[in-house]
Amino acid sequence: MKVHFRCIPRCHSTWNVLSVFAASLLFAACDGGGGGGAAGVPGEQAGGSSPFIVDSNESGTTSDLRLEEAFWGLLVDVHDIDENGEPSPLPVYRDFVIRETVFPDGVKWDLLTNPITQETRLVVLADRETDPDRFNELVSMASGTGLTPIPPMNDNGTSSPPFPFIARNAALVLRFNDCLNDSEDAARSLPDNVLIKTGYSPTTPFSARVFFDPNHGAEIGGVFHTTRVLIDLTVSEAEAAASQLAIPLNSIGLPESLESSEQPNVSIRIPTLTDFGAGQFTVLESLSGVSLGFEPGEPHDPLGSTRDVVRAMRSGNSIDVNAGFLRDLNQPEVIGSWPVLVVEADRDPSGLEGFDFLLGVRFLTVCQSAALPGDVFQAGGGLFFEVRDITPPPDGAGEISSVPVRFLGDRPITQVSGFLTSGLFLSTFSPSDPIPRGCWVNFSPQPLGYPSTGVSTDAQVQIRFSEPMDPDSITPFESFQVVNGDVSVPADSTNIFVGRVSASDDLRTFTNSPLLNLRHQPMTDDIYSVRLVGVTDLSGNSLLQPLPNVDFRLNPSLPEVVNASVVMRFDSTDEVAPLGAQDLRGQLFYDLQGGRITPRPVAIINVPADRSNPIPSIMVPFPPGVQTPLSPLGSRLQTVWRYADLGWQVLDETRFNVDVLGLNWAPIGGQIVADFFEQFEIALAHSRRQPDEEVNNNLLPNYQNSGLRGRNNFFTDNILNDPLSPQKVVHERDFGYRVDPIDLFESSSGVTMLPFPLNRDPGRDPVTFTWRDTAVLSRAAPGGAGIPLAREVGAPLFLENAPPGRVAGANNVPSFGLPLLLEFRTFPTAQAFGLNALDISLAINSSAIPSFRSYSTGGFNTAQNVVMVDPDLEDQPEGGFNPGSTPPGRRTRRADDNSFYIGQLDIITRVSRVHSAWVDTEFVAADFFTPVILPRASELPVGTEVIVEYRGATNIGLDDDEDPNAPFDGRQLDAYGEMFENNAGVISRVGDVSFIGTEGTWTDDIDVIDGA
Repeated sequence: MKVHFRCIPRCHSTWNVLSVFAASLLFAACDGGGGGGAAGVPGEQAGGSSPFIVDSNESGTTSDLRLEEAFWGLLVDVHDIDENGEPSPLPVYRDFVIRETVFPDGVKWDLLTNPITQETRLVVLADRETDPDRFNELVSMASGTGLTPIPPMNDNGTSSPPFPFIARNAALVLRFNDCLNDSEDAARSLPDNVLIKTGYSPTTPFSARVFFDPNHGAEIGGVFHTTRVLIDLTVSEAEAAASQLAIPLNSIGLPESLESSEQPNVSIRIPTLTDFGAGQFTVLESLSGVSLGFEPGEPHDPLGSTRDVVRAMRSGNSIDVNAGFLRDLNQPEVIGSWPVLVVEADRDPSGLEGFDFLLGVRFLTVCQSAALPGDVFQAGGGLFFEVRDITPPPDGAGEISSVPVRFLGDRPITQVSGFLTSGLFLSTFSPSDPIPRGCWVNFSPQPLGYPSTGVSTDAQVQIRFSEPMDPDSITPFESFQVVNGDVSVPADSTNIFVGRVSASDDLRTFTNSPLLNLRHQPMTDDIYSVRLVGVTDLSGNSLLQPLPNVDFRLNPSLPEVVNASVVMRFDSTDEVAPLGAQDLRGQLFYDLQGGRITPRPVAIINVPADRSNPIPSIMVPFPPGVQTPLSPLGSRLQTVWRYADLGWQVLDETRFNVDVLGLNWAPIGGQIVADFFEQFEIALAHSRRQPDEEVNNNLLPNYQNSGLRGRNNFFTDNILNDPLSPQKVVHERDFGYRVDPIDLFESSSGVTMLPFPLNRDPGRDPVTFTWRDTAVLSRAAPGGAGIPLAREVGAPLFLENAPPGRVAGANNVPSFGLPLLLEFRTFPTAQAFGLNALDISLAINSSAIPSFRSYSTGGFNTAQNVVMVDPDLEDQPEGGFNPGSTPPGRRTRRADDNSFYIGQLDIITRVSRVHSAWVDTEFVAADFFTPVILPRASELPVGTEVIVEYRGATNIGLDDDEDPNAPFDGRQLDAYGEMFENNAGVISRVGDVSFIGTEGTWTDDIDVIDGA
């Protein structure tokens, strides 16, 4: 099997964000002022059980509710420390937003994140009971004015960039000027009254956890009421389970913004009016029942029926600091999830009523260990309990009694019998744990022998992580491998099983699903291994504790499975090829460290086809120039530019697969007269014929039949007949051609030129033609020497060591050696003058052949009658009319000649082609399956694609004197994936290749080559 690729790269820009922090502590009465998220006077609700921080408010009596400010930060639970310096078990403030730049310094704060639940605790290193001033000061420093503000901007195009940045997994805070109606009904309808939208423009609803801030507000009539709304952009499994409203899991937060866009992709919308027809039945209100208003000029939606107050912003992306997420100081960990049965459940008499319990649990498999603080029991019904203290290891029956746990929900549990059920024990991997390695990997279906023996041949392999992981870092070929062999066997291109890795919605569980069943010999417990290497979280952090390779054994009683696979990871150049040979050849760059191949960079190059190049420099200038094709009486012209006319060497592969983006011509004297042609068409193709103007001792052409065909031949005879590269119209006739002196420019070689109308309209997508296209397999160029051209040998090119035709002989020239055929069709018009002359040279001055152009152009005949040429009706070249003949107006003697048009070619490197060497499957008749290609098509940059095509064969016959490794060594392949003859650079397929499904052509359907 062989493959080839073509790739298109991209470029991007960077936008960095700097956050500035300043802290202040504001003491104010209930009706005092505040701002910037600053903490106010600490207070407690009646009974002293629930502390809060007083926000600026109007004692719940406002008649004008306003959104004072918005900002974002990190959502935590705030704990103080006890008399022993240990974190208090109960938080002082739950769901509290702090600035993301709070750093755990061991003096003011510690930040503790449970790797399983992802709940973060800010431990303020002060005892609130014995040192309340210090505690309040540190709380203020952690929040206060250090939260990142969201300046008021609109999402309707009336605000100009840059828009405020927000981390994708942040928590947003909306602070209002008075206490809000935060009743239970209001809490249930809050997600409908404070909306988050995403997209360009932001119109797509985004599900977040929207709730009233329990920590900031005021006490009105002996009851606490909040002044803030919090929006948690991420939703953990525990939070989703504890929520009274249905809300999807989301560990990532907001979708990332486009690197190339300065427009907002996120907006907060707060309706100020109800509209039953639009589904807006309630709005956010103050405690006094006043709905939200807005100041003149404040961002809002004046056209919407609900008159939303708006705050627009831009979410983070991969080129922002921390990859667009909150700063992450925690390294991810592998999580084991082992089945347990909760056999006992009692209230913990020393703990908090409704939250603290003592559980008796029984492990149901050999995967079991002592419970450690931070481990989690996940019981039926989505209840999560965090272990509070270390326990003894399980007894002989796999049981642990009286495990102290805390319920992680927001509301107390009143009936303990509800979680006497089966569940999971969740714990983080530690290399010191005396637990079978297979316990850290899950198989589906479950193995017969837990955890990793008797595995099914169709098993999927699953690994769970403590936090969202970067999907790009977890691939089936590099970092999450299933390898045929035990942990001591090095992974290579033939023992890595081809699979697809999928991620759970929260990016915490990844599954490797092999494409085919695992290879298996009956009555043999074949050994495989799971390898996890180099995975990272969304912020780029690697695993805290790398997971060692894990062996597993197949069920020996399963039937035989025979298959094989080939994986190319691009971390060496001879993964599949024999040692020292090369897998690939073509227009690519290896990134061996990154394990990838990349194409040529996109580049636009202006290439003169003029007398500054060696071949045109020895042609003979023709001072009068020619009018064709710019004739108001109509014209059809075909002309060619060869690689040598542009100063290129024939085997310079940097000039293969180039797309023609622009064409330019040189006016005589560098001056033109304004003109306009209503209909003017340009078409491009590979030329079937290639002129070679080398002369003999009599100064006559040696290859007079090598050029374009003229009278008594068809124009189509000059076009290469190949289905992969037909003639292509690149400028449609109805767009016309306006010849304007303002467009004159000086080329890189100093010649004054004027563009033809190809891709000159910025309002239309560019149309290009791929010239020297190595996907084209047809060969041509009869009547000449082949390539190199005979004209290239000797002065001025000095190719003495490259005799004519060394690379390819006459009529055997491949596409990269064929000229570019330019065809112009000018339709008769009464509006044009036709006074401009195009600069040409004569290839030689001793003969009009070989021909560089063939044409039909209108004019005045000998009777001085107008003869118009409709190019669509000119199937054969007929030449033109000579006003200088006797009598004037005779038909030109020839309809083809050696006129070489001076100009400039504008090219873009847009396509890169790569070929693999042959891959021996070692199967007599293989049935091929759809390959797994990374990155996926949906993950490629917009406007780019990777196309993979195949050929298959049953035999590659070689002559006795040929290298048997030649088919499997990319160095011995040419630009078409064929073998060089004796590696001499001569393009000629070697050996008797028995193709399957194709006649040597390529197909993008791998099933076509089944049986190869």
